[in-house]
Amino acid sequence: MNRPAVFVAYTPYHVLLAYCLARTEFADRDSILVLVEDAVGEIDYPDLILARQEPGFQEVLKLPGLFGEENRIRRKRVLFSNVRRLRRTFRHRDIGPVLVFNDARPESQYFLSRPGAGFGYFVEDGGAVYGADEMRAPAATGLVNRILFGRTWETVKVQGTSSHIKGLRLVHPRAVRRELREMPAAPISAAPLVDLHDEDQFRRAVFQRAGLPATGLPRLGAVLVLPHSERVVDARRYGELLEVIVTSLRDRGLRLGVKYHPRESAGNYLSVLVKNLVVLPRALPMESIFLWAGADLRFVLGDISTAFFTAPWLVPHIRAVSFARLLGDPHPDLVRACGLVGIRLPSDLEGLTASFS
Repeated sequence: MNRPAVFVAYTPYHVLLAYCLARTEFADRDSILVLVEDAVGEIDYPDLILARQEPGFQEVLKLPGLFGEENRIRRKRVLFSNVRRLRRTFRHRDIGPVLVFNDARPESQYFLSRPGAGFGYFVEDGGAVYGADEMRAPAATGLVNRILFGRTWETVKVQGTSSHIKGLRLVHPRAVRRELREMPAAPISAAPLVDLHDEDQFRRAVFQRAGLPATGLPRLGAVLVLPHSERVVDARRYGELLEVIVTSLRDRGLRLGVKYHPRESAGNYLSVLVKNLVVLPRALPMESIFLWAGADLRFVLGDISTAFFTAPWLVPHIRAVSFARLLGDPHPDLVRACGLVGIRLPSDLEGLTASFS
């Protein structure tokens, strides 16, 4: 009998991708989902998936995440406790392939470095795998982590580059950032996710938990995906762009929805700009919105978001338009990835508004 695959996830997006892989490439074995709850919301996707007749996951283990915890010492305590629990739980269990969504985290590194563990895969964490961002930490952090989590600890600056990773699973393998291009990679099939969202029972359960009516999402022509408030460097410039976008879409008769980051803690921090617009449930992933919005949804807009890469993967008629060039100078790797995927990157306001034609 094949040893079970272990998925180590941190967000609802991770859970949805893990489900796709569990139902396709790893369907010949049991799957264990380890969910570190970094994004706490009203929608418990693992429980809803387990309630189905064909769940995809045979076992789910939930661990506390770091959502809302800013104190460094308490954050380390949470992570140390998680790793200790994993050691107790899996000490005497054989496991097969390990698929992690963040190989810089200790929960993932526990499974990757575990003696006898199966092949280690990195599954994309979102848009970062197509850009150029690096994770930075003081030099002493590595030493502290080795003391807390063991001698096998690795400091990972670019997700997917841990020495234990032997393969990648991505939505768009050909668009991956340069540090990962030599790694064997395979695409993730969207078919299980599309089928899941077609199920009435699943759809009704998500709508109920998201506070949506039984009829579901309102009719929208476009969705504006906002970054976390901490990532907005120039709020005034950002606000000017949003005013242009709102006016342009309204002139074209398109109703605009606004989606805040699921981990946003500053509330409706752009309330003046989104007045009279549809604010979508924060806990509802954009991937679910794409699959349930219908043919009316034509555009997804914003700076740079994972949603720009998943829209063409799930619903090819939705056009992704990024105004990243109007806020700064995006990295060439990101520009390359956008071109390969079909994300529009206008360089001025005229080009931005023309993208809505």
